[in-house]
Amino acid sequence: FTGYMEQLFMSQWTADPSVQSYQLNFWPDDATGGNLVKTWEFTTPGTLVLHLVHNAYWQNIAPSFGRQFTAADVVYHFNRMLGLGGGFTAPAPYWASVANWKSLTSITATDNYTVTMQWNTPNPEFVLETLEAPDSAQTIEDSDAITAYGNLKNWHNAIGTGPFILTDYVDSISATLTANPNYWGHDERYPQNQLPYISKIVDLIIPNPATALAALRTGKITAIDAITALQAAGMKQTNPEIAQIPVPIGNCNTIDPTNDKAPFNNV
Repeated sequence: FTGYMEQLFMSQWTADPSVQSYQLNFWPDDATGGNLVKTWEFTTPGTLVLHLVHNAYWQNIAPSFGRQFTAADVVYHFNRMLGLGGGFTAPAPYWASVANWKSLTSITATDNYTVTMQWNTPNPEFVLETLEAPDSAQTIEDSDAITAYGNLKNWHNAIGTGPFILTDYVDSISATLTANPNYWGHDERYPQNQLPYISKIVDLIIPNPATALAALRTGKITAIDAITALQAAGMKQTNPEIAQIPVPIGNCNTIDPTNDKAPFNNV
Protein backbone atom coordinates (compact mmCIF):
# COMPACT_ATOMS: atom_id res chain seq x y z
CA PHE A 1 0.00 0.00 0.00
CA THR A 2 1.55 3.27 -1.15
CA GLY A 3 -1.28 5.57 -0.11
CA TYR A 4 -1.79 6.92 -3.61
CA MET A 5 -2.15 3.57 -5.40
CA GLU A 6 -4.57 0.76 -4.57
CA GLN A 7 -4.84 -2.99 -4.82
CA LEU A 8 -7.52 -5.22 -6.28
CA PHE A 9 -7.80 -7.14 -3.00
CA MET A 10 -6.86 -6.20 0.54
CA SER A 11 -7.08 -7.41 4.12
CA GLN A 12 -10.38 -6.66 5.80
CA TRP A 13 -9.63 -4.00 8.40
CA THR A 14 -12.97 -4.73 10.08
CA ALA A 15 -11.90 -8.32 10.84
CA ASP A 16 -12.36 -9.37 14.46
CA PRO A 17 -8.87 -9.22 16.07
CA SER A 18 -9.81 -12.09 18.39
CA VAL A 19 -10.20 -14.26 15.28
CA GLN A 20 -7.62 -12.81 12.89
CA SER A 21 -4.31 -11.63 14.30
CA TYR A 22 -3.35 -8.24 12.93
CA GLN A 23 0.27 -9.06 13.75
CA LEU A 24 0.53 -11.63 10.98
CA ASN A 25 1.55 -10.86 7.41
CA PHE A 26 -0.51 -13.73 6.00
CA TRP A 27 -4.28 -13.38 6.04
CA PRO A 28 -6.45 -16.30 4.93
CA ASP A 29 -9.00 -15.92 2.18
CA ASP A 30 -11.92 -15.48 4.59
CA ALA A 31 -10.18 -12.44 6.12
CA THR A 32 -9.36 -10.88 2.76
CA GLY A 33 -11.81 -9.09 0.51
CA GLY A 34 -12.17 -6.96 -2.54
CA ASN A 35 -10.98 -3.39 -2.82
CA LEU A 36 -11.01 -2.29 -6.46
CA VAL A 37 -12.67 -5.66 -7.03
CA LYS A 38 -16.23 -5.83 -5.72
CA THR A 39 -17.09 -9.49 -6.34
CA TRP A 40 -15.52 -12.46 -8.10
CA GLU A 41 -16.26 -16.03 -9.06
CA PHE A 42 -14.66 -19.05 -10.72
CA THR A 43 -16.58 -20.14 -13.81
CA THR A 44 -14.16 -23.07 -14.11
CA PRO A 45 -11.37 -24.05 -11.67
CA GLY A 46 -8.87 -22.08 -13.77
CA THR A 47 -11.09 -19.21 -14.93
CA LEU A 48 -11.54 -16.32 -12.51
CA VAL A 49 -13.97 -13.50 -13.31
CA LEU A 50 -13.44 -10.20 -11.45
CA HIS A 51 -16.23 -7.63 -11.16
CA LEU A 52 -14.76 -4.21 -10.46
CA VAL A 53 -16.29 -1.38 -8.43
CA HIS A 54 -18.11 1.16 -10.62
CA ASN A 55 -17.24 4.29 -8.66
CA ALA A 56 -13.42 4.35 -8.54
CA TYR A 57 -11.63 7.23 -10.24
CA TRP A 58 -8.04 8.19 -10.88
CA GLN A 59 -6.86 11.21 -8.96
CA ASN A 60 -7.72 14.50 -10.60
CA ILE A 61 -4.23 15.27 -11.84
CA ALA A 62 -2.49 14.87 -15.22
CA PRO A 63 -2.62 12.86 -17.33
CA SER A 64 -5.84 11.08 -16.28
CA PHE A 65 -7.62 14.06 -14.69
CA GLY A 66 -10.05 12.01 -12.64
CA ARG A 67 -11.25 9.60 -15.30
CA GLN A 68 -12.98 6.41 -14.26
CA PHE A 69 -11.03 3.31 -13.31
CA THR A 70 -11.98 0.48 -15.68
CA ALA A 71 -11.23 -3.12 -16.59
CA ALA A 72 -8.85 -1.88 -19.29
CA ASP A 73 -6.57 -0.55 -16.53
CA VAL A 74 -6.37 -3.98 -14.89
CA VAL A 75 -5.67 -5.70 -18.22
CA TYR A 76 -2.95 -3.14 -19.02
CA HIS A 77 -1.30 -3.74 -15.63
CA PHE A 78 -1.01 -7.52 -16.00
CA ASN A 79 -0.08 -7.34 -19.67
CA ARG A 80 2.75 -4.97 -18.78
CA MET A 81 3.78 -7.02 -15.75
CA LEU A 82 3.72 -10.45 -17.40
CA GLY A 83 4.01 -9.75 -21.14
CA LEU A 84 0.59 -11.23 -21.91
CA GLY A 85 -0.38 -8.88 -24.72
CA GLY A 86 -1.33 -5.30 -25.48
CA GLY A 87 2.08 -4.69 -27.01
CA PHE A 88 3.95 -6.30 -24.10
CA THR A 89 5.67 -9.47 -25.24
CA ALA A 90 7.87 -10.32 -22.25
CA PRO A 91 7.37 -10.14 -18.49
CA ALA A 92 9.08 -7.45 -16.44
CA PRO A 93 12.47 -8.77 -15.23
CA TYR A 94 11.44 -9.19 -11.60
CA TRP A 95 8.15 -10.97 -12.32
CA ALA A 96 9.76 -13.29 -14.86
CA SER A 97 11.28 -15.20 -11.94
CA VAL A 98 8.17 -15.39 -9.72
CA ALA A 99 6.75 -18.89 -10.18
CA ASN A 100 3.17 -18.21 -9.04
CA TRP A 101 2.49 -15.64 -11.74
CA LYS A 102 3.64 -17.94 -14.54
CA SER A 103 0.29 -19.70 -14.04
CA LEU A 104 -1.64 -16.68 -15.37
CA THR A 105 -1.88 -17.24 -19.12
CA SER A 106 -4.32 -14.58 -20.32
CA ILE A 107 -6.43 -11.65 -19.15
CA THR A 108 -9.25 -9.90 -20.98
CA ALA A 109 -11.82 -7.18 -20.34
CA THR A 110 -15.30 -8.39 -21.24
CA ASP A 111 -16.81 -4.98 -20.43
CA ASN A 112 -15.80 -1.80 -18.58
CA TYR A 113 -16.11 -3.46 -15.18
CA THR A 114 -15.43 -7.15 -15.79
CA VAL A 115 -12.07 -8.90 -16.13
CA THR A 116 -11.57 -12.58 -17.01
CA MET A 117 -8.33 -14.22 -15.96
CA GLN A 118 -7.28 -17.61 -17.30
CA TRP A 119 -4.90 -19.69 -15.17
CA ASN A 120 -3.23 -22.98 -16.11
CA THR A 121 -3.93 -24.48 -12.69
CA PRO A 122 -7.13 -26.17 -11.46
CA ASN A 123 -6.54 -24.89 -7.92
CA PRO A 124 -8.75 -21.87 -7.06
CA GLU A 125 -7.13 -21.50 -3.64
CA PHE A 126 -3.71 -21.08 -5.26
CA VAL A 127 -5.13 -18.44 -7.62
CA LEU A 128 -6.77 -16.41 -4.86
CA GLU A 129 -3.74 -16.57 -2.55
CA THR A 130 -1.56 -15.39 -5.43
CA LEU A 131 -3.89 -12.49 -6.21
CA GLU A 132 -4.59 -11.49 -2.62
CA ALA A 133 -0.95 -11.25 -1.55
CA PRO A 134 -0.27 -7.68 -0.33
CA ASP A 135 2.39 -6.66 -2.82
CA SER A 136 2.87 -4.70 -6.03
CA ALA A 137 1.61 -7.56 -8.20
CA GLN A 138 -2.00 -6.51 -7.73
CA THR A 139 -1.35 -2.80 -7.18
CA ILE A 140 -2.67 -1.02 -10.26
CA GLU A 141 -0.67 1.79 -11.85
CA ASP A 142 -2.13 4.44 -14.13
CA SER A 143 -1.83 3.34 -17.75
CA ASP A 144 -2.13 6.96 -18.94
CA ALA A 145 0.94 7.93 -16.93
CA ILE A 146 2.97 5.04 -18.35
CA THR A 147 1.92 6.02 -21.88
CA ALA A 148 2.75 9.68 -21.28
CA TYR A 149 6.02 9.31 -19.37
CA GLY A 150 7.32 5.83 -20.17
CA ASN A 151 7.72 4.92 -16.50
CA LEU A 152 6.93 6.22 -13.03
CA LYS A 153 10.45 6.83 -11.74
CA ASN A 154 9.75 10.55 -11.31
CA TRP A 155 7.57 11.02 -8.22
CA HIS A 156 5.80 13.95 -9.88
CA ASN A 157 4.18 11.38 -12.16
CA ALA A 158 2.80 9.30 -9.28
CA ILE A 159 -0.93 8.85 -9.72
CA GLY A 160 -3.42 6.30 -8.49
CA THR A 161 -6.97 5.73 -7.30
CA GLY A 162 -6.00 5.84 -3.62
CA PRO A 163 -7.07 7.99 -0.68
CA PHE A 164 -3.90 10.12 -0.77
CA ILE A 165 -1.96 12.07 -3.37
CA LEU A 166 1.84 12.13 -3.25
CA THR A 167 2.38 15.89 -3.07
CA ASP A 168 6.04 16.05 -2.07
CA TYR A 169 9.06 13.79 -1.99
CA VAL A 170 12.62 14.62 -0.95
CA ASP A 171 15.10 11.81 -1.53
CA SER A 172 16.35 10.31 1.75
CA ILE A 173 14.37 12.92 3.70
CA SER A 174 10.57 12.55 3.50
CA ALA A 175 7.44 11.71 1.53
CA THR A 176 4.24 13.72 2.00
CA LEU A 177 0.81 12.28 1.25
CA THR A 178 -2.18 14.64 1.18
CA ALA A 179 -5.83 13.56 1.30
CA ASN A 180 -7.41 13.00 -2.10
CA PRO A 181 -10.55 15.20 -2.10
CA ASN A 182 -12.17 13.08 -4.81
CA TYR A 183 -11.47 9.69 -3.27
CA TRP A 184 -14.17 7.15 -4.08
CA GLY A 185 -13.94 5.09 -0.88
CA HIS A 186 -16.20 5.31 2.17
CA ASP A 187 -16.00 3.91 5.70
CA GLU A 188 -17.37 0.35 5.67
CA ARG A 189 -18.94 0.81 9.11
CA TYR A 190 -20.18 4.35 8.50
CA PRO A 191 -20.90 4.48 4.74
CA GLN A 192 -21.95 8.13 4.92
CA ASN A 193 -18.33 9.08 5.75
CA GLN A 194 -15.98 9.61 2.82
CA LEU A 195 -12.41 8.49 3.38
CA PRO A 196 -9.71 9.29 4.30
CA TYR A 197 -10.15 10.79 7.76
CA ILE A 198 -6.52 11.90 7.93
CA SER A 199 -5.66 15.05 5.99
CA LYS A 200 -1.90 14.49 5.67
CA ILE A 201 0.75 11.86 6.30
CA VAL A 202 4.44 12.73 6.41
CA ASP A 203 6.76 9.74 6.23
CA LEU A 204 10.21 10.73 7.43
CA ILE A 205 13.10 8.78 5.93
CA ILE A 206 15.69 8.39 8.70
CA PRO A 207 18.42 5.95 7.62
CA ASN A 208 20.22 6.03 10.98
CA PRO A 209 18.36 3.85 13.55
CA ALA A 210 19.82 5.75 16.52
CA THR A 211 18.55 9.05 15.12
CA ALA A 212 15.11 7.56 14.50
CA LEU A 213 14.90 6.16 18.03
CA ALA A 214 15.97 9.51 19.49
CA ALA A 215 13.26 11.26 17.46
CA LEU A 216 10.67 8.80 18.78
CA ARG A 217 11.78 9.29 22.38
CA THR A 218 11.46 13.06 22.10
CA GLY A 219 8.09 12.97 20.35
CA LYS A 220 9.35 14.33 17.02
CA ILE A 221 7.94 11.32 15.19
CA THR A 222 4.85 9.25 15.93
CA ALA A 223 5.93 5.72 15.12
CA ILE A 224 8.80 3.57 13.91
CA ASP A 225 8.96 0.01 12.68
CA ALA A 226 11.47 -2.73 11.94
CA ILE A 227 13.72 -2.18 14.94
CA THR A 228 15.75 -4.99 16.51
CA ALA A 229 14.69 -6.90 19.60
CA LEU A 230 17.66 -5.36 21.45
CA GLN A 231 16.56 -1.83 20.51
CA ALA A 232 13.00 -2.61 21.57
CA ALA A 233 14.23 -3.85 24.96
CA GLY A 234 16.25 -0.67 25.44
CA MET A 235 13.25 1.48 24.51
CA LYS A 236 11.11 -0.39 27.03
CA GLN A 237 13.59 0.47 29.77
CA THR A 238 14.07 4.13 28.90
CA ASN A 239 10.54 4.93 27.64
CA PRO A 240 8.04 2.43 29.04
CA GLU A 241 5.19 4.80 28.09
CA ILE A 242 5.77 4.18 24.39
CA ALA A 243 3.58 1.35 23.13
CA GLN A 244 5.31 -1.58 21.49
CA ILE A 245 3.70 -4.22 19.26
CA PRO A 246 5.76 -7.31 18.43
CA VAL A 247 5.16 -8.44 14.85
CA PRO A 248 6.38 -11.89 13.70
CA ILE A 249 8.50 -11.68 10.56
CA GLY A 250 6.84 -12.94 7.40
CA ASN A 251 9.84 -14.77 6.02
CA CYS A 252 13.35 -15.85 6.86
CA ASN A 253 16.39 -17.31 5.16
CA THR A 254 16.45 -21.10 5.21
CA ILE A 255 18.49 -23.95 3.82
CA ASP A 256 16.26 -26.20 1.72
CA PRO A 257 17.81 -29.59 0.97
CA THR A 258 16.88 -31.70 -2.02
CA ASN A 259 14.44 -33.97 -0.26
CA ASP A 260 14.32 -36.69 -2.92
CA LYS A 261 18.02 -37.50 -2.54
CA ALA A 262 19.99 -39.13 0.27
CA PRO A 263 20.49 -38.42 3.05
CA PHE A 264 17.62 -35.92 3.06
CA ASN A 265 15.02 -38.38 1.80
CA ASN A 266 15.23 -40.25 5.11
CA VAL A 267 12.96 -38.54 7.63
